[in-house]
Amino acid sequence: MQSPEKLSRAATAYVAVPQDGRYGHTVYSGSGLTTAQIVAGAFTRQLTRVEQAARPETHDSALEAAKKMGATYLISPSIAHWEDRATAWSSRSDKVEVQISIYDPATGRLIERGVVAGRSGLATLGGDHPQDLLPQPVKQYVDSLF
Repeated sequence: MQSPEKLSRAATAYVAVPQDGRYGHTVYSGSGLTTAQIVAGAFTRQLTRVEQAARPETHDSALEAAKKMGATYLISPSIAHWEDRATAWSSRSDKVEVQISIYDPATGRLIERGVVAGRSGLATLGGDHPQDLLPQPVKQYVDSLF
């Protein structure tokens, strides 16, 4: 496996907002915005400037917004899995999986793509939700890029 390309700390980034996560017929309203905020927060600790979109947009629209901002990177998270369970009663874990793609806005070239995931334990007493499982693995992944 090839190691990821190291990113520049002197860079700027535009973070896109993914579509809300869903599991079966359930759509988790606001999960896209929450995911973008977690991803943007992790990159804010590493980069000079990070701006986040206000709402979901197409990939092409996000590339254009990143170019307009003059961003070095377009960071585009997408929710692959979002499952919020009543774990204490169902004995089923909360699960989340997010793919983070990083593009060069000037060329549209994919620079790096990674997947972060989290799963709650069974003894959470209802305290975990998918959004609670994201900050640590996202931070670890982002830190590995620098």
